[in-house]
Amino acid sequence: MPENTDLLVLAGAVLTPTALAGAPAEAGFVAIRDGVIVGVGTPDAADSWIPRAQRVVDLGDASLTAGVVDANIQPVA
Repeated sequence: MPENTDLLVLAGAVLTPTALAGAPAEAGFVAIRDGVIVGVGTPDAADSWIPRAQRVVDLGDASLTAGVVDANIQPVA
């Protein structure tokens, strides 16, 4: 069920851990309230979240990945 959210981000692809493990990335949305992800879903499901969002950002065909990705490693000997 959609919740009130501070931010709703629409994207061409939402890269979840499942998608990063080889499953196809799905287009859709991520809903955020008080800095916490409260919903992730398909474009069809996003329609019911939009009226409850204070702010909507549409990334178009861009991909969205959650979390901090740090590819910089510094080995310690």
